[in-house]
Amino acid sequence: MRRALVVGVNTYSNLGHLSTPANDAEAIAHRLEQSGNFTVKRLPDVQPSEAIKIGQTTPVFRKELRKELQQLFNPANEKEIPDTALFYFSGHGIQINKGSWQESQLVTSETDPDVENGYALQDLRQLLEGSPVKQKIIWLDCCHSGSLLDLSEADPGYRGRGRDLCFIAAAYQEAYLASDDTHSFLTSILLKALTPSSYLGGRITNLFLAEFLDQELQTNPKLRNTPQRPIFANLGGSIDLIPLRNQPNPNLPHSGSTESICPYKGLNFFDYEGDDPKYFFGRTALTDKLLQRVSEGNFLVVTGASGSGKSSVVRAGLIYQLNQGLRRSGTNQWKIHILRPGTSPRRSESPLKNLARAFVNDNLSKVKRAEERGSIEKLLEEHGGKGLGRLVDESSVSRVLLVVDQFEEIFSSLIDETERRSFISCLLEAINNSAKLCLVLVMRSDFISSCMEQDYTGLAIRMEGASLETVAPMTEEELQEAIVEPAKQMGVDVEPRLIKQMKIDVADSAASLPLVQYTLTELWYRSQNQGDNRLTFADYLDLGGIQQALEKRANQVYDALTSNEQQIAQRIFLQLTQPGEDTEPTRRQVNKQSLITSPESAAIVDRVLQKLVDEKLIVTSALSTKGAESESEQIPTVEVAHEALIRYWSKLRQWLYDNQDALRTRLRIEKRAQEWKESGKPLELAYLLQGTKLAEAEEFIDTYGDDLPLQVLAQEFVRVSQAEGDRLEQQEKERHQREKDTLNRLLQEQEEKASAEAEARKASNKAQVEAEAREKAERIAKEEEKKKTRNAKIAAGLAIAALVSFGFFQQQLWENELTVSRAMLGLIKAKDLTPKNLQDTLKIAKENAQRGNIDSALELYGEIRKSIGNETEFEFFDGAAKNEIVDLVKTYKMPVLEKYLKDSKIGEKIIDETKSDPDKRFTEGALRETYKIVMIYTGTDLNPTNGEIDEKEVEKMPCDILLAIEKLWRNHTKQTCGWVGSNTDYGAAPDCQEAELKGVSLGTALFDPVSFQYLLYRYQNQCKS
Repeated sequence: MRRALVVGVNTYSNLGHLSTPANDAEAIAHRLEQSGNFTVKRLPDVQPSEAIKIGQTTPVFRKELRKELQQLFNPANEKEIPDTALFYFSGHGIQINKGSWQESQLVTSETDPDVENGYALQDLRQLLEGSPVKQKIIWLDCCHSGSLLDLSEADPGYRGRGRDLCFIAAAYQEAYLASDDTHSFLTSILLKALTPSSYLGGRITNLFLAEFLDQELQTNPKLRNTPQRPIFANLGGSIDLIPLRNQPNPNLPHSGSTESICPYKGLNFFDYEGDDPKYFFGRTALTDKLLQRVSEGNFLVVTGASGSGKSSVVRAGLIYQLNQGLRRSGTNQWKIHILRPGTSPRRSESPLKNLARAFVNDNLSKVKRAEERGSIEKLLEEHGGKGLGRLVDESSVSRVLLVVDQFEEIFSSLIDETERRSFISCLLEAINNSAKLCLVLVMRSDFISSCMEQDYTGLAIRMEGASLETVAPMTEEELQEAIVEPAKQMGVDVEPRLIKQMKIDVADSAASLPLVQYTLTELWYRSQNQGDNRLTFADYLDLGGIQQALEKRANQVYDALTSNEQQIAQRIFLQLTQPGEDTEPTRRQVNKQSLITSPESAAIVDRVLQKLVDEKLIVTSALSTKGAESESEQIPTVEVAHEALIRYWSKLRQWLYDNQDALRTRLRIEKRAQEWKESGKPLELAYLLQGTKLAEAEEFIDTYGDDLPLQVLAQEFVRVSQAEGDRLEQQEKERHQREKDTLNRLLQEQEEKASAEAEARKASNKAQVEAEAREKAERIAKEEEKKKTRNAKIAAGLAIAALVSFGFFQQQLWENELTVSRAMLGLIKAKDLTPKNLQDTLKIAKENAQRGNIDSALELYGEIRKSIGNETEFEFFDGAAKNEIVDLVKTYKMPVLEKYLKDSKIGEKIIDETKSDPDKRFTEGALRETYKIVMIYTGTDLNPTNGEIDEKEVEKMPCDILLAIEKLWRNHTKQTCGWVGSNTDYGAAPDCQEAELKGVSLGTALFDPVSFQYLLYRYQNQCKS
């Protein structure tokens, strides 16, 4: 049922009469009846002969208009609700001053502007929002004098109950008529567009009408110069204004060469270019929401679970529709920039430089592109958000949309904190500095907390409330569209039983769209290979359904590789995955060259990569270098096709679980290697690995060098660090040897001098000795012997004096440094917290660690963390101290704990609440060492009173340490003893034997029940998740 209310008002009591509205309305009514299959109610209606017409002088009253609108859009009898309802109005429009706001009204014949008794557009909008009509069409053609009307007040946007809406409105002075002076501009365009004989097949939709209107706005000079240009908005699906005369057979396949095109995307997202939008279905309502949000505001965060379809709806939905300009007037004139922050540690690919790259004009020559990119980078680096705002304002367009897809990449551990802050600050400051700019951030919902943890130039505040749009799971109707419509576009059927089963299988999964698309892709290729023109339920069962299709196919691809290729494939996937801290693992885009770990591996890596790319498990792309013009000047990159592969391929999940600590270590080493390269590969120790960091890298190579080899650059970095360390160690040895040689020479010289003096004295006394009597010879000999002994003692004394002197110097230096350490410790304990004091203390602690005084270093780092507590002002220093503690504990204290566990020396807790010293609360063994690591070494013990823990203390426990302890205990107790016990009783661990923890969990063995609950929450919800 299609109904229309067509109103044309010529006659007014308190305003000037009009000459064209009645003619306009009658022409529209006639066209809708003749070509559009509408049942038309005219207002005012007269019947001068057999046919009802719009009255030329008959008045129209507000009460009458309100009644007819109510009957059209919300009739009392549900059986009278039309499928499609159209309202056309031609007549006066006025704007009423309501004090702090303006109200636009449609004017009926009795309206008096002073009384303000017209029909408010806001009333029309409220009626439309509550209307049950599925397809609503509103055309307002208003004449006004004086101030311009805000006709958008009548647009309900996506808030209406009906799904499909066409809204077109114009307001202009009466002088702006069409060339024949019989119709207004808007009505003349509508009549011209609604002529079916002019178009193939005769089918005219609201989207075609918008395109036609947009062309007229651009090409008609008189219309282009009107004071207020017409506006339009199309929401929801396509609405037939003039239905198709000859319906084609829906069972016939589409003409054209489409055999090679698969309408489904596998693990890839739908993009805004090419054929992708043609096959993108199921997100019409959400696309409408996003269109309205970016039209009305300047900041939007689109969030949802990984696999919910965020990138697709933003690209193939929002951006595509903006470029088309058929759903919102003028959006095809917007400038749209899209980028990803990136996860590369290379400064040349930093988020800020990627932002600059997005604004470079691709149509320029190579040289001009390089110059433009360089100038934009300089502008952003020197002026940040103000520079970006200036760049936007200098563009000739009225609106600039900046989309940052996969915004969660900015929180990668590979991105420096300074770069992260600069990038976010630049984006948010630009919004404040340019009214033209609209910023859209697209990110996984599990990273929302990362945005809230720090101030990031007010990002957390901006993200509250209306700025957030969540991509919810598809409704059943939307999912059916996504399954059926792409195939329908290709003339292919989908068995109803298959549709039903897929909807059942997806019902319990919030982020399964990649699996749906992947399964449909596999079904598509099966049907094509079999020469079948349908997707079948039997093939679906053979694939293993949605949950097993990807797993099954990934295993098939992996199993088909040789054993050597499988090892390479595992390395590739682990290299392309970044372990999460408190989030799920994420994919990372890496330079293809970084996957080659040795010269001889290049060929096999290329071969394996190609096989994985052919099977759509991995995608490749290219990053342009500065000014790059040809493909040879671009950097090839590789990444996992979608994070769904990380989540649902159990083999990859197991690899990640088994190697999570090693992967984090490798990322740290490779990030430092990249920083070293970008600094020019200097040989100064400050740029190289040394101390615990070098030991960590060497241990990683010894343990994982074959299974998880470092990138070539990282291998070089470690070798240079080792060589430079060896060189300096050799220099130190040589220095010590020189000092030793010098000391030996001094001792020898003293001995020789003493001997010479003795000989001289002996020679001078020789005559006297010979003259003495024989009887005195023995005495003289004894005297001489005593002199020799005395001289030897003198020489020894000199040697000892030299040694004492050298040792005294070293001891004095050590005591001075110890005094400084104690002084800084005193300041920190006294909470004399200033950035300088904290920085100095970090430096002194690091020097202690480098000299091997690990306990002193841990004490200093721990006091920094305890003194800062939960204050956010100094969280940078707390984080720095925590990172160093984690390194030292893993290197020096974990081996102590592991030895206790290997020796089965567990120890036990001594029940004495008066004792807070762990040495007195536990007997020697693994329990005591575990307590020391968690509470003492890490600076967690904020309230060292009774040895128990509270919420604030638990928050400061490093997850890395908790997980490492869990792993050690599990490994050495046959997986029976850990922080928690069984799922039914987290405190009990029946399998943990009597000789170990006596049937309780590690958390219960260390802490009281209340403390254990805090630890349990931290471990289960923040560390393990």
